[in-house]
Amino acid sequence: MLDSRSLSRRWDFFDAGDFAMARQYFEQAEQWADRMGTRHQQQLAREALAESDAAIRAAEPARDVRDY
Repeated sequence: MLDSRSLSRRWDFFDAGDFAMARQYFEQAEQWADRMGTRHQQQLAREALAESDAAIRAAEPARDVRDY
C-alpha cells in the first residue's frame, strides 16, 4: 500500500544513502500502484524510481574513458 508512513520509510533509506534498498521499496510501490493505485500514485512511484536510479548512477565512481 502507498500510504504516507510506508512512503516515508522508503525515503528514509534514500536519505540515509541506501539508494539500492530504497529502489527495491520503490519498485514494490510501483507494482502496487500499477495494480491498485491511482494515476497520481503511479506517477509518484515512477518519479521515486527515477530519482533512485539517478542517485545510484551519481554514487557510482566515475570511469576513466580509457576503461572503454
